[in-house]
Amino acid sequence: MESRTVIEVENLTKDFHSESGDIVHALSGVSFSVKEGEFLAVEGPSGGGKSTLLAILGLLDKPSSGTYRLSGISVNELSFSQQAQLRNEAIGFVFQSFNLIGHLNVLKNVIVPLEYSRQIPKKHHVQLAFSMLEEVGLADRAEHMPHQLSGGQQQRVAIARALVTSPAVLLADEPTGNLDSRNADAIVNLLGRINEAGSTVIVVTHDQSVASSASRRLQIRDGLVWENA
Repeated sequence: MESRTVIEVENLTKDFHSESGDIVHALSGVSFSVKEGEFLAVEGPSGGGKSTLLAILGLLDKPSSGTYRLSGISVNELSFSQQAQLRNEAIGFVFQSFNLIGHLNVLKNVIVPLEYSRQIPKKHHVQLAFSMLEEVGLADRAEHMPHQLSGGQQQRVAIARALVTSPAVLLADEPTGNLDSRNADAIVNLLGRINEAGSTVIVVTHDQSVASSASRRLQIRDGLVWENA
């Protein structure tokens, strides 16, 4: 049976005004689709449009023009609150800087997305969060504070947090960018296992070890996208 399309974008553009007043074309007619269960790496130079594209895919920004469908839903037609709800339910985020909440312990950090979910009863939150920590090998650190963890451990907590709501897509923005090679390799392996378990993963990266682990690679430069041969 053919995998369903999770993400479909067509002719996406995004324009900004620079400080000098000039128009910057961050995205210039981008079109591609992503199937359920794919591991897609988006590569390209700084300023080429990678982060802009990821922000639009993650419903953190809107395109200037073009269409975007997420899990069959036309994002363009949703209100702000509807987009926020879809973002919480369908998308998990992993950032280069981890973005853990410093005054919450590891378990409570993973619980945070569950508190905004309409679909998961509160009585299941702790169990689900602890199960995700087990998946990333950090159940024994559940009561630790973020500052008590290494960078690699913090990123694994961030991945557990991103996956706890079982999102349709995991978006990762330079997830190994702040890690040494050993911890970076561990995160690459973890993303691979997550993908093998059925999750759709999209990673923006400069790291060739991350990109080479993906099942598919896109290049983005000067707002234009093409697929690696």
